[in-house]
Amino acid sequence: MDWLTLAIASMVFLSISNLFLKMVASNPAFEKLNLGDFLLPGAIVAIGIIIALVVFSQKTTQQIAYLPVGIVVFATLGVIAMIFAFKTGKVAVVTAVLSLSTVHVAGLSFFLLGDRFTGREIAAMVLAIMSLLVLII
Repeated sequence: MDWLTLAIASMVFLSISNLFLKMVASNPAFEKLNLGDFLLPGAIVAIGIIIALVVFSQKTTQQIAYLPVGIVVFATLGVIAMIFAFKTGKVAVVTAVLSLSTVHVAGLSFFLLGDRFTGREIAAMVLAIMSLLVLII
């Protein structure tokens, strides 16, 4: 499969996942959850991730070995923030804001990776920002 088909599949699956997250986060039963009940499972998952990262670091160069740690940390923080956003926000608006990550990634890749963009790509990013502003203001 080509990258576009896979990206569309990912978008569909993540959209469904976001809808489920909204249903969980906005449910009154979510308020009653004791986060302490999730410490042991969370610790087990964290240990598994640490083991995977150690194995990864032994099979790669030192320079790339630390990137998965950043992936895990920022992805975890992003999911936590997203769950709380879904708690009170409309799922369509929250996911619209989340979709602006593409513009943020483009900006970061410009400065950190040296990516360059065509006028059409920049115009699309500006339109994405403007459409979100119209949606939330």
